[in-house]
Amino acid sequence: MLIKNILKKLVNLKEEVHEFANNLYIKNMLSIVLVLILRSCIYAEPKQKIKKSKPFLIDDIFSYINNHITEEISLDHLEKEFYVSKFHISREFKKTTGLTLHRYIVKTKLDLCKKLIEEGMPIIDIAHICGIGSYNNLFRAFKKEFGVTPKEYYNEIKKYK
Repeated sequence: MLIKNILKKLVNLKEEVHEFANNLYIKNMLSIVLVLILRSCIYAEPKQKIKKSKPFLIDDIFSYINNHITEEISLDHLEKEFYVSKFHISREFKKTTGLTLHRYIVKTKLDLCKKLIEEGMPIIDIAHICGIGSYNNLFRAFKKEFGVTPKEYYNEIKKYK
């Protein structure tokens, strides 16, 4: 609003008769407008960074999970890795993806298991490679996610090869 008023005064000055030090007055008014514009840009910048940082955080978490999917990934570990509260990570992840972080990690691990089963790797080895734990854990999680056991999935894949 202040900038708008100053610019109106400057426009009206052209119509008035030239007074003493009029050029100096105009230069100073332009300097004030420039300072106000620069200040508004500086103060607006942090707000834009805050808005942009959330998607980048989630993208970074996706990348981290995909690059470390065979390792144990917990909220506490992500909190230390990204220097962001685990509650904030959990809340933003759920808001962005619709899944809890734990559910996404399990789903990603099971997708890797599925891929390794398709490649013909032994199922017991797959459970350890993917960081699921024992064969029993893999069996339960795989059946819950895909509706078939890992062995049944392997047999289905084998039919079509």
